Amino acid sequence: MYAHAPDAAVRAARHSQLIVCLLIAAFTLTVLSACTDHGEEAPTLPSTYLAMRKSALVHAPYHAANPFDSIGIRHNQIVHAFVAATVPWDTLDVSHLLGRSQSAVTSWAMEHGGCTHDEGMGLVQSAFALRIDSTARRRLAAYVSAGVTPREQDYLRRLGEVLCTEDTFTDTQRRLDKLERDILTERWPAGDSTEVLPRLAIAIARHSYAYWKRMMQEVTPLPAADGALSKTAVDVIIRTNSKAKIIVAADVIAGTSAAEAAAGAGLLTQIKVGLISAGAVSAAVAIIVYFDEVVSFLNSLLPWNW
Repeated sequence: MYAHAPDAAVRAARHSQLIVCLLIAAFTLTVLSACTDHGEEAPTLPSTYLAMRKSALVHAPYHAANPFDSIGIRHNQIVHAFVAATVPWDTLDVSHLLGRSQSAVTSWAMEHGGCTHDEGMGLVQSAFALRIDSTARRRLAAYVSAGVTPREQDYLRRLGEVLCTEDTFTDTQRRLDKLERDILTERWPAGDSTEVLPRLAIAIARHSYAYWKRMMQEVTPLPAADGALSKTAVDVIIRTNSKAKIIVAADVIAGTSAAEAAAGAGLLTQIKVGLISAGAVSAAVAIIVYFDEVVSFLNSLLPWNW
């Protein structure tokens, strides 16, 4: 497939890869340090709500082999910030909840992404303007752009195909894991911002899937896993899984589109705009397409129900 480089070239590539990892680590460290808790919640709040406010993130296992994997975790942190910021009247209708998601993501971008208010709001509004909806999986499976290489396009389309497949939670996870192995086996350019989209996309997809799978499982009565499941029970699982995968596909489209558009601005800018755009779309698409499920999830967490 790709010829092995001479020893000197290999050493140079490894050195460049180290530089990329250090840049991403520096960005992640900045985000983590900015997330330090600055106060204690009132002790009367329920424990699950406290967990959400304390950023007890739901995410997939961390994979150090992908230098962009921590960006997927930060994506979940943005979604988490929206959930934690929600107040009772936000659940009245779609417009209220979308407004809360927009302000929460903008605040996160300002506090943790180094954005001004106008920059953060601009990224959020640009993400909303993509008009991603329930067709997200098919859009990703047909991904085409003059700004990506054929290899990048192939992997993004393969990710769309994984998310289009109607299967169970276990099967989806297995397919995502295999695609990640294939992506990380490739020899990618190191030391600059070329051909980063497949690794960024699989990081966002893995962690977003872990979050939204958990959310959908929380609000949907699923059949017990013991013994053989009926066709009806399997159909319920597949439909519930599809809801999570639609949101994941939307996140990937938003993140990769924004990162691709920022290719000339440098790697860290690509990461920032891709991350914030994916987080903004994650909350927005979940609200627009699955408003009832999102409200049920929020109502199970927020203190006015306790």
